[in-house]
Amino acid sequence: MDRLVEVEKDLFKALELEEDRRKGINIPPNIYCPSYLNYSRCMNYKDQIDRYLKFFPLKQIRIFFLKEIAEDERAVLEEILSFIGVDDTQFYSEKGVFRNKRKTVRFKKLWTILKHSRLWTFVKKKSPPKVLGFLDSMIFKILFKPIEKKGLTIEKKNRLMKRWKGQVKDLDKYLNEKGLIDFNLLEFWGYEEKIVEKL
Repeated sequence: MDRLVEVEKDLFKALELEEDRRKGINIPPNIYCPSYLNYSRCMNYKDQIDRYLKFFPLKQIRIFFLKEIAEDERAVLEEILSFIGVDDTQFYSEKGVFRNKRKTVRFKKLWTILKHSRLWTFVKKKSPPKVLGFLDSMIFKILFKPIEKKGLTIEKKNRLMKRWKGQVKDLDKYLNEKGLIDFNLLEFWGYEEKIVEKL
């Protein structure tokens, strides 16, 4: 959930608001792209992949899952490099890997004014990349603060999994039929665990 566009702190309430928001009701102020609030559409991976397949042949598509990256990012990088035809797939940065940190707005009104101001638009257009990068990092240091990552409770995880289990089944069937994966996606994402079966 993007805290820069979403004002509803409860994910489940935000999901309940989707139908109204598609009709233009309960849209947060100053949001530049209301479609970002349609979380269910973002979760519809089958339709998104299907759109790619209308323009690219299967042999040019390889799907990676966040879980794979979390478990062995180096192996995933090597596989990506091999897939796109890079000869040296052993490349891996020896330096520390930069990882995005979750942040929230410290001064929300100031950020809202700044990101919609003509001055900032002008600065972005006219500044050299290095200057813009420096300004951007300074703004984020001043206006944003880190937040602790809070995991979902088992109850909330089960509610979400129950909501999207049908879509995951469809996606599993679709990806396996297309030859894009060769494993059980429901099992891979934990839908076959006993705790979910109690739903």
